Amino acid sequence: MENFNIKRFGNTFKWLFCENRGRLLAWTAGFALGVFAIQSLFLWMMVARINGLELNSEIVTGVCTPITKIGCYVALLLGFCQIFSTLRLKQKRIAYLTLPATNLERYLAAFIMATVVWTIFILLAAVLGDTLRMVFFGLLGKGWVSGIGAYFSSNHLDLIGSSKVMNYAYTISVWLWTCSFYVLGGTLFRKREFLFTTLIQIVLFTGFIWLCKQLGSNFFEDPDIIVKNVNAFSYVVVFGLFAFSLLNIWGSYQLFKRFQIITSKWTNV
Repeated sequence: MENFNIKRFGNTFKWLFCENRGRLLAWTAGFALGVFAIQSLFLWMMVARINGLELNSEIVTGVCTPITKIGCYVALLLGFCQIFSTLRLKQKRIAYLTLPATNLERYLAAFIMATVVWTIFILLAAVLGDTLRMVFFGLLGKGWVSGIGAYFSSNHLDLIGSSKVMNYAYTISVWLWTCSFYVLGGTLFRKREFLFTTLIQIVLFTGFIWLCKQLGSNFFEDPDIIVKNVNAFSYVVVFGLFAFSLLNIWGSYQLFKRFQIITSKWTNV
C-alpha cells in the first residue's frame, strides 16, 4: 500500500467519522445551547428587559456578534487540537494505526475530520444557537431578529481593488497558519494540547511584537496596514504565512508517521 487510493481513503474517513459521530453531535448540541444561553443572557441583561423595547438588527449585531465570533474561534481552535485526541486510549490507537490504509490516507482522514468537518459542525451549531435565541425572544414579543448574517460579514467592506484582494488573501493566510499551528500542536501533544499550543503561540506572538519594535515597524500597532497599504511587505507576509502553514502541516504529518502504540505521557511520539 505505497500509493494513495481514494477508495481506501474514503473507507478510512468513514470509519473515523463513525467513531467520532457521537462526540461531534454532543459538541454541536452543547455549543448551540451555549450560544443560545450566552446570547440570551447578554441581551436580557443589557436591553431586552426594558419594557416595550423590541430588538432590532443593530442591537442584536452589537451584542451577539462579538461573543458568538469569539466562541466560534475558541471552539474551532479547540477542535483543531483534537485531531488525534481519540487515539489516547490504547485500543483506539491500535485500531486506527492498523487500519488497511497508508499513513497519508490515515492522516488526511484525521486532518479533514478535525478541520473541515469540525468547522462545519461548529458553524451549524452557531446558526442553531442563534436561531433558538431568535425564536425565544420572538415568543417573548421582543422581535424576531436573527444575527446570522453579521457572523459571516467582512470587517473591510469599504476596500476595493488590490486592497480587497489582499484582505481576502491575508485573512485566509492568517487563518490557515493558525489552523495548521493548532493541528501541529494537537499532533505533538497527547494531553493538554490546547493549553500548551496556546501558550507557545502567545510566546511566539510576543516575540514577533518585540521583533517588530526592534525593526521599527508599526505592523503590531495596526495589522490592517497590510491591506490598507498594499506593498512588497504585504506580499511577503501573506506568502510567508502560507509557507509556514504548509510547513506546519508537513511537520504534523511527519510526527504522525512516527506514532507508536506505546507513547510518553504528554506527547504522541
